Parts: sequence; C-alpha cells; structure tokens
Amino acid sequence: MTPAAVLTGVLVVLALLWKVRQLLDARTDRPLRAMTACLGCAAASHVLGVPVIRRWVDAHVAVGTGSLLQNLLLLVVVYLLLCFYIHSETPALDRAVSRIRWEAVPLALALILLTVTMYATPQGVRGRGYRVADLRVGQVALFYAVAGCYLVYGLGAALRWTVRYARLSRRPLSTGLWLTAGSLAGMVIACLQRLGFTAAAWRGAAVPRPLVLAAAATLGVAVPLFAVGISYPVVAMRLAACRLWWRHRRDFHRLAPLWTVLHQAFPQDALEGVEPSGGSVHRRYYRRVIECRDGLVRISPYLSCPASHPRPSSSAVAADLCGALAAYRAGAAPRSATVGVALPEAAGLDADVEQLVALADALAAGPAQLSHERGGRPNTPSPSKLRRAA
Repeated sequence: MTPAAVLTGVLVVLALLWKVRQLLDARTDRPLRAMTACLGCAAASHVLGVPVIRRWVDAHVAVGTGSLLQNLLLLVVVYLLLCFYIHSETPALDRAVSRIRWEAVPLALALILLTVTMYATPQGVRGRGYRVADLRVGQVALFYAVAGCYLVYGLGAALRWTVRYARLSRRPLSTGLWLTAGSLAGMVIACLQRLGFTAAAWRGAAVPRPLVLAAAATLGVAVPLFAVGISYPVVAMRLAACRLWWRHRRDFHRLAPLWTVLHQAFPQDALEGVEPSGGSVHRRYYRRVIECRDGLVRISPYLSCPASHPRPSSSAVAADLCGALAAYRAGAAPRSATVGVALPEAAGLDADVEQLVALADALAAGPAQLSHERGGRPNTPSPSKLRRAA
C-alpha cells in the first residue's frame, strides 16, 4: 500500500475509535450511531482494499469478491452519512426512519446492480482496480458507472447539508464542517471525472493518464481530509480543555505562597467539601482563588496604605501584606475599614487571578526583596517553604 493509503487508514481508524468512545457515553444518540457505523464501514472497506486481504477473499469465495465487497461497503458508507444528516435534521424518529427507508431504495438498487455486473463479468477481467480495469468491457464499465452515479448522488446531498450547517455554526464546529465540505467536494469532483473517463473508455477513446492520476490524487487527499474534518471539533475542544487544565494547574501552584500565609492567618476561611490535595485540578484551583481573595479581604484593614496612588507594585503590596500579617498576629488594632487589595483593572476571573498570581510571585521572591521594598524585615515564610506548600 502507498503511504497515502496507510495514512488514510490510520486516520479513519483513529476517528472510528474516538466515535466509539463517544458512543459508549451516549448510546441513544442517533446521529452519533450513524456516524460511528459510517466510519466502521469505511474502515472495513479500506481493509478490503489491501491487496493481500482482497486476494485471500477471492481465493476463498470467488474472483472479484474482495473488490465487490469493498465497493459495496463504500456505497454503504455514503448511505450512513446521509442517515447521519437525516437524524441530525429530523428530531422525530418516525419521520427520520421514513426518510432513511426512502434513501435505502437507490442504495439497494445500486448494490444489486454492482453484484450482478461483477459476477456477470468474465473472470479474466473481473475484480481489477479502476486504474487497471478494462473499461471497454460493458460489465466493467457498468459496474464503475453505477458505483460512480450513486457516489455522486450521495456525496452531493451530504455536501449540501454540510455547507448549510457550516454556515450556521461557530468555531470549532464550523471549521470541522468546512473541512468536511472540502473533502466531500473533492470526492464529488473525482467521481464525476471517473464517470467521464468510464464513458470515454467504454466508447474506445483514450483517457490521458495525467487526468486519471489527478482524479486519484484528489481522492487521496479528500478521503483523509474527511476523517480530519469530522474529528476536528472534538479534538479542538479537547486541546482547549487541556490548555485550560494546564493553566489552572500552573496558577494553582503559583498561588501557593499567597495562599499559605493567608491560610495560616485565617484557617477558619478554608472552604469545606474539598481537601487541598484532593478533587480535580479545576476545583482545587477555584478553591484556592476564593480562599486567597477572602484572606485578602480579612487582612486589608491592617494594611498601611491599601488605597495609595499611584497603584502600588505587586512587590510593594507583598511587603505591606507581610507587615499587616505581623500586625494581625501581634493583636494590633485595624488601621482602616475593609478595602480591596490587588484588584484587577479589567473585569473577569482571569484578570483577578492575574493580580493574585503577581502578588504570590512577589511573596515567593523572598524576604530580602520585600524587606528592601519596605525598608524593614517582614515576617514571612521562606521561599522553600512556600514552594513546598504547592
């Protein structure tokens, strides 16, 4: 097999495995079941395209059976793709089933014609691939003409649905749909080209080899692009979820210096229900952010200049915070009412966390730097202890 065929097989199998994984979590999802079956038939058709397997099938059944099964499965793939769109567009099960049954009529006719023409073909020219098939033989030409006509019909209908949904969707779904639309358009063009080549060859005209190779190359790109297109939205969302997980995990650990000193001063503010070392990364992250903000609200009356202008740097706030914590532990009276500390200039949780992380990083810089900012020696845990708290 060519490297392109191997790549196509790998992509189809990976897409199939992913859909099976999704189907296990949503077994009643009719569109998902249709797409999973579609990819399963595509994988089986690709396996039958392997010369060794096709020859083994021919040897145990009849010459041409491997090629026949491969093409039958290919038509079923297109039919199942139409079923996917019908289920997606028609919520009512009875109406969807009715439309699917009507779509099964041209499929059944095509499957019957392919089977009859294959076994009506002389054994000497039966079961050859399109590139080496003798299209001057009427049965061979009819075989490929029937398959091509159904593929153009089914792929063209799927293309119209895909383009319509792509226009109505947002990223990343729209990106995946446009990739799928591009692959379907390439398949339709290649099938139309092959229909023209078949008609010309059957009438005895010579088909330029570059045109045949161009059609094959179009299919070689379109088929793996289809697997990429239908998998792209889920893969993109998974990658985004992984990036969010990594950012929450990173910020969770970076907040450790701030959380440690505030938790030591106000242990009663710890949220219940999730242990610091348990739960998901996201829950631990949100808990740490909330506890840090609650601790800053409690310690804010002890700050020396919480509302100073211009806006103090994170190092200055960290040095002031260390002094405030020392005053709180010594039992000193508050200097002011509760005020905001390290407030973000923009709205949103991300901006708030950015300020908290900057303050935590300043605390992690160590007592020497904070003492230089304040001109004194604050009482704060060492950097090594702060890092171990993470």
